[in-house]
Amino acid sequence: MRYPASPFGWVEWAGGPKNPNAQTAKVVNDFHVVLVKKSADSDGNEDALIALCAAAEAAIEADHTLGGTTFDCYVSNREVQKIPQGDYEIAAIRLTVHTWRIA
Repeated sequence: MRYPASPFGWVEWAGGPKNPNAQTAKVVNDFHVVLVKKSADSDGNEDALIALCAAAEAAIEADHTLGGTTFDCYVSNREVQKIPQGDYEIAAIRLTVHTWRIA
């Protein structure tokens, strides 16, 4: 499998709860922010990925409205995955960003 230049990442919509009986216009959505780093140095790779994660969380905390697209957001979960791939290790962190706004 070929990977883009390391590090790389993406954001994907993960949905959100829907309550059709609620008398509210509150819209809740979750997004996954995935950060991936590939390196031959597994210890350094993990440290670099943790630094990327901290930078992503700091950026989210600095703008809780995500440029005015939501009322508020926060990182609700972190997941880590490490995969040995020959002479390299591929490490990934998935942040779940919980958002809400009034429709």
